[in-house]
Amino acid sequence: MCGECSNCKTVFDLGHVGLQGKGCIRDPMFLAQIAVPCSQNTLNESLYIQTPTKTLQWAQNLPGSTFSRVELGTRCVDSITQYAFIKRPLISGKSLLYEACIQYIVRESLIRGGFARGAAQVYDIFKLKDKSICFSMEVFLEAKPLSTILPHVSDMTALILELLLQLAAMLWHLSVDIGMNHRDLKPSNLMLEVRPHPVPLQLKIGEQSVTIQSRFTISLVDFGFSCIGSTVTQVSDIAIGNVYSPLDPCPKDGRDLFMFLAFLYMDCAPKIGPDLRRCFAKWLHNGTTGILGKIDKLGHAFDPWIYFITGSERILRFDSTPESIFMDLKAMA
Repeated sequence: MCGECSNCKTVFDLGHVGLQGKGCIRDPMFLAQIAVPCSQNTLNESLYIQTPTKTLQWAQNLPGSTFSRVELGTRCVDSITQYAFIKRPLISGKSLLYEACIQYIVRESLIRGGFARGAAQVYDIFKLKDKSICFSMEVFLEAKPLSTILPHVSDMTALILELLLQLAAMLWHLSVDIGMNHRDLKPSNLMLEVRPHPVPLQLKIGEQSVTIQSRFTISLVDFGFSCIGSTVTQVSDIAIGNVYSPLDPCPKDGRDLFMFLAFLYMDCAPKIGPDLRRCFAKWLHNGTTGILGKIDKLGHAFDPWIYFITGSERILRFDSTPESIFMDLKAMA
């Protein structure tokens, strides 16, 4: 329950996504009362929303995640048409309502933190005739998953330094501002856009700051395992997915960076120099001996162990905190 909803940074005005009501997503009573109507066309089921002022229509299927289906659609509001990504549950009757709420709140938080494109805008939350609750979102046309870019990178050290500086600042802000953990942060869930020209970007964590010539814009996607909780009690107010225990402490300082660094190392270890490899060994050390050696040996077969480690109820904090990594990267940069 949200104990500070009068001054809550997780208040959601549902009018922005075509629904009615306003409340704090930390409040289970508010979440339980959200009503999502069905406006899918009876004869043309690819027309998901059809109202006098808005339509949303399926255009094509896209590569999805393990637990959901992603589509490209066309959205028309007041005679203005644009593309939209549509996320649907794989199983009829399932709901992505909580994921849509968290993505909306995360985007608002990142805007407050100075990351205007840190997450895609949620456009609509809607229900289909099979009772599935889905949502549509903004399309970043030039963005690509980091996982598809890594195989073609020549200067891996420069890329990693900039990405981790930005990511550390983003994750620090989300933890402090709304108590959020992504809990599935890996290169495939980090989108990257290349800027036409480098621009100065000031990044800040607490009293520490650094200005870089930024070549990239990064954004977070796929909030299907996310949680929002108290940084004091580490108790979740809202959590999604069945990979983590309901008692999983949330947020855990350093958890998302630990996971991201482990998956990043799997994908780019052959291109990492010895100095950066020593940093990875330092950042990923958390009572787990030889983790880099295990990843070198097993590759992505080690994936389940990353989720096991980051979801351990006995671990309340990881050494790979945004503050510590930010300091290390400043020294390297």
